[in-house]
Amino acid sequence: MKSYRRFVPLACLLAVAAVFAGIALAATYERHLPAGFYPYWTASSSSFSSSWVRENSYTTQWVERTVTLIDNVSYSWHGTTRGAAPEINARWSSGPVKKGYCKLHSSGTVACTVFDYQ
Repeated sequence: MKSYRRFVPLACLLAVAAVFAGIALAATYERHLPAGFYPYWTASSSSFSSSWVRENSYTTQWVERTVTLIDNVSYSWHGTTRGAAPEINARWSSGPVKKGYCKLHSSGTVACTVFDYQ
């Protein structure tokens, strides 16, 4: 019974440490086009960050759109994808500071988000 009493505080300490480690390692994202109905000419971009590696766009309808990552040196587009699938992604993990960019080519309900993980 005594060994059990020693184990409980240690288990609690490890649980608290795991929670703080999970918070520290949490991924970040920026939803720069919240889910909603938008006309076909709508475009949106995130803030610039050296952490961004994936731009994502999601829809439940047939909506033609382009997603890409744009660097802040030459303003070139990288990992560009155009399509109407329910989910499309642009990925580019190397390079300088960049921002996510999403442009609609048809009207519909869409959300666009940039992530710091693949």
